Amino acid sequence: MARGSTSALQTVLAPLPAPAWGGLHAVIASIHPVVRDRGFNLCPVVPTGDLLERFSDLGVDAIGLDQSRIRRSLNPAHHWRFLNGLFRDPQALAALARAHQAKVFQLAGLQHVQGALASRQAGTALVWQIHSDILPAPARRILTPYARRASDVIMVNGPQVRQAFPGVARFDADRVVEFRAPINTARFTFDAESRASARQRLGIAADEIVIGTIGNQTHQKAHDRIVDLADDLPDREQTRFVILGGAVDSNRTYYRESVLDPARDRGLLDSRRLQIIDAGSRVADYLPAFDLFVMPSRAEGIPVALLEAMASGLPVVMTDVGSVREAVLDGENGFLVKAEPFERNRFARSVSQLVKDPDLRARMGRRSREIAQSRFSAETVAEAHVAAYWKALAHKAGQSEAPE
Repeated sequence: MARGSTSALQTVLAPLPAPAWGGLHAVIASIHPVVRDRGFNLCPVVPTGDLLERFSDLGVDAIGLDQSRIRRSLNPAHHWRFLNGLFRDPQALAALARAHQAKVFQLAGLQHVQGALASRQAGTALVWQIHSDILPAPARRILTPYARRASDVIMVNGPQVRQAFPGVARFDADRVVEFRAPINTARFTFDAESRASARQRLGIAADEIVIGTIGNQTHQKAHDRIVDLADDLPDREQTRFVILGGAVDSNRTYYRESVLDPARDRGLLDSRRLQIIDAGSRVADYLPAFDLFVMPSRAEGIPVALLEAMASGLPVVMTDVGSVREAVLDGENGFLVKAEPFERNRFARSVSQLVKDPDLRARMGRRSREIAQSRFSAETVAEAHVAAYWKALAHKAGQSEAPE
C-alpha cells in the first residue's frame, strides 16, 4: 500500500518529558503533516495537561505520560525522581509502544536513556537525536558510546553540534542524519496593523525600539544577560525590552535571583522598560512589536525561536553556540558574539549599532527572512526525519536499504 494512507502509517513515539512547550515540541508540530504524508505517525509522548491540548489544537495526536528527567538543580528531590524514573519510565514507555504498535522511538537528547531502554524492551528501531551542545563534556563522553551501541540512527542538529560530540564520528556515517529546526515562514508574515496591535497590547509607543527574545525562563537561555544589556546600552530612553517565555520549576531559583531580583532592583520592571510575559501559544501576537531579536544563550542547537524571529524579518544578535552560525551569518543578517566567556561589551555594542541605524535593521531583517525561507523549510526538515526512520527500520531489520 502507498505510503501516507491511514492503514499504512507506522507509529514513531517521541517522548518529551519537559512540562513546558519549547522548541522540541514546535519541531514535531511543524513537520508532522509532511511526515504523515510520507507514511509515519509522529506521536509525541508528553506530560498530562496543557501540552496535550496544544498538540491537539495543532492536529497532532499526543499521548499523555508523566516522565522523569535530569535537572540542573541542587534539590535532591529532583534527582531522586530522575533515578526512580530510570526504572519506572522504560516499562511505561515500552507498554505504550506495544499498545500503539510503534515501530520507532525518537529520542531528544543523549540524557534520555529511559527511552533507549524502552526501545530495547519493546523491540523497536531507535533514532536518537542530538539537538544542542548543552550537555556538559563529561556527560557527552559517558553517554555517546552508549548511544552508538543502542541507536539504529543518530540525528544531529547541524555540523557544529556534530563536532561538539566527537564520539559520533565513530558511528557508521551512513546512519548519521543531519537535520535543522523547521519554520513555516507564512505564519510569521506581519503587516503594519499587526505591529500596531502588538505594541498596543504591550503599551509601547510607535517610536520606541523594542529589543525582544523568546525562550523559557531557564539558565540556558541566559535572560540575566538581557537584564545587564538594559544597563549597558547607552540608548536607554528609546529602548524597551520584552522577554516571551514561561517559567520552569527547576529553574525558579536561578530566575528569581539572577533575573527578576536584579531587574526589580534596577527599576526595569516597575518602569515597564522590561516586560516578561508567558505568551504560551500566543508568541505571534507579540512578535510583530519587535524591532530586533537577541538571544544570549549559553547553549543551543538551532533554536526554533530564532527562526521565528528571522521569518518575521528581524535582525539578530546572538551568541555563537551550537549550529547557530548556519542561520545567523555574522554581518549579513545580524551579529554573533562569543558565549563563554561571554562578550558582554560586544553584545551591547552590536545591539546599540542596530538601535541607532534603521537602514541596517531593515537590510539585515530582509536577509534574515531570505535565509529562513531558503534553508529551514518544514518540508526539508521533515524529509530528513523520514529518511532517518527508514534507515533505522532497515538497520533494525538487518536490511541495507529502505523500501521504495
